[in-house]
Amino acid sequence: VSLASEALKSFWSEVYRKSWGIRLHGSTSSEELLQVCDNLRTSITMWYLEFYFCVDGPWADSGISGYFL
Repeated sequence: VSLASEALKSFWSEVYRKSWGIRLHGSTSSEELLQVCDNLRTSITMWYLEFYFCVDGPWADSGISGYFL
């Protein structure tokens, strides 16, 4: 996964990124992995998601919650 630095909220620093990576690598269960991924999801700014992902259009009724432009 690659995210542009401007997509992340201001608290996401290099130290935070490294800490997150250690937690990701050390995840030993699906629950831990989901929690770590959710930490990343909450750090992404909403405008970035709205700009790069669509929640309407031809895919809206397909059961897919979003698609990459």
